Amino acid sequence: MKAHYLIVIAVLALSCNQGTEQDSSSTEESNTEQASGNTESATDGLEQNGDYSSLFNSADCKVITAEEISTVLDKVFIDLEIKGFCLFKSKLLEDKTWNLGIAQNDMSRSDIQREIQSFQSDETGILSLQMSETGDTYLCNQHSHGYLSIYNPNYDGSILIDYGSVAASRGFTKEERLEHRDYAVKLANALLKKHQK
Repeated sequence: MKAHYLIVIAVLALSCNQGTEQDSSSTEESNTEQASGNTESATDGLEQNGDYSSLFNSADCKVITAEEISTVLDKVFIDLEIKGFCLFKSKLLEDKTWNLGIAQNDMSRSDIQREIQSFQSDETGILSLQMSETGDTYLCNQHSHGYLSIYNPNYDGSILIDYGSVAASRGFTKEERLEHRDYAVKLANALLKKHQK
């Protein structure tokens, strides 16, 4: 998870959000609808519908361009071109800036299996899990930390989309933060479809 924390630090350092609204209640967002948490094995019922080697085995995090993200999310994004990071910025209304990070995490398949099971069994509402549109990969959301992990039990490693923690997103309303989470899901599905062979 080192890459995640480095992205969070970079996002916080580059964040130009204006506004002082503070939302001390991360549980409000966490209690939003949670995907059904089945407690079976993480691979039960999962049939692979493609080869995602180009996504999970990429040499770096450059698995999508700013132009492609702009098309998928219908917002203009620019690549901040920070060495070692895939960090994108979008200028939103009211002079707000939203940063979106993409990182790769080195994980074994057994670690991925454990993570998926942890998300499946969560009853706090802080974690949620849903199936990808491709039907063969899990999208696991950690609401208060503002990141989504793409886990496929047939591959080592995972992809992390950092859409902004509650603390890093204080200039945004609850509705805007929930929208950012939905954008992360949309982007995750687009990544899988782009790399599906």
